[in-house]
Amino acid sequence: MQEAPNDAMVRRYFASALGRAERREEAVAEYEEALRLDPNNMGAWVALGIAAYEIGDLKRSVEAYRKAIELDDSRPIAHNNLAYVLYDQDEVDEAVSEWEQAIELLPTSDVDRQGRADCWAGLAIGYLTQGKRQEAIETYRRAVSINPHYIDTKWMAREAFWSAKAIEAAEQLIPKVKVKPAPRSADELPTV
Repeated sequence: MQEAPNDAMVRRYFASALGRAERREEAVAEYEEALRLDPNNMGAWVALGIAAYEIGDLKRSVEAYRKAIELDDSRPIAHNNLAYVLYDQDEVDEAVSEWEQAIELLPTSDVDRQGRADCWAGLAIGYLTQGKRQEAIETYRRAVSINPHYIDTKWMAREAFWSAKAIEAAEQLIPKVKVKPAPRSADELPTV
């Protein structure tokens, strides 16, 4: 950092490296410094939201995602991530609204399969918490059809970074979603 202390992009990459090294509080500080240098960097605001969430600073996480959305409301990731934080804070109606916004934006975005499935799965747990059980099941089924890993809560905790609260809700839906797991190898494919 000594060579480019005023370069926002360098600070953002450094913050990312700190986060991967599980030095999350330092990562938050570096993202904040990067944003001081370049306050209009939507991606850095999203990254700060993730890092703040990882250290349990949900208020800062929400602020960061809201700022990212203010800068560019056409990106599903900020809406989706904000929704999960709101869900964890029991602000379910607002979370559902953010998930619905994220899903509206999916057709015009470059979000990968996991991101798409994550939006649908999040909306499903939001619906479940609102008491809309049948809508929740159908929505969760859609998530699993996009990415079958969403029937595996251990994977969700490890790879999708779901909170215990979100996983608990998903566990109520998974038995209702009748989807066969994807084959792991060619040997598991059905024969004709």
